[in-house]
Amino acid sequence: MELESINEIQPEAWDEAISEFEYRSFYHRSCWLKFLEEIQVAKPLRFKIIDDGKVEGYFVGLLIKKGFLKILGSPLSKWETESMGPVCNDNLDVEGFLDALDRMCKKLKIHHIEIGNPILVPEIMKTRGYNCLEWKSYVIPLSYDREEMWKNLKSKCRNRIRKGLKNGLFVENCENKNFLEEHYKQLEDVYSKQGRIPRLSI
Repeated sequence: MELESINEIQPEAWDEAISEFEYRSFYHRSCWLKFLEEIQVAKPLRFKIIDDGKVEGYFVGLLIKKGFLKILGSPLSKWETESMGPVCNDNLDVEGFLDALDRMCKKLKIHHIEIGNPILVPEIMKTRGYNCLEWKSYVIPLSYDREEMWKNLKSKCRNRIRKGLKNGLFVENCENKNFLEEHYKQLEDVYSKQGRIPRLSI
């Protein structure tokens, strides 16, 4: 197995290529990669995962430099990105992928890598020398109609929504982006009370 660089691929072609695989997420899509590239000052590196001449999936990580260190995140832990890692199906040879990843990191002289994906189970990763951190992600299906979603809320949550509505709370779809400045000022106020500043700008 090997990772073949495809950094010249266009965003639309990338999104189409990854769409047929089971282990893919919003965080693999070009729009999210562009967002990370801009806010993290990172360079996306895209690869085909090839085994015996067949494309078994894709891999993307973002390269950042800290002094002389090269760090590859797929994703890095502070990126507000649930998972990235390989875009693949559940029959991926994980050991073969990790071997190919090691070779690629050596070739590009990468000093540190962080990677996360449900297919990369801790038992395998630990045997390869990775330190594993585990956390829970909550996924909420949004495919129900309004009544069904309302019914699925806890009664305490429904009561709080009713109270908010009674107090004049309303939802407004906003086309004008000027609200971001007001929101950001509120965010700065909340962070300043903790002696911090928001990590992301407008």
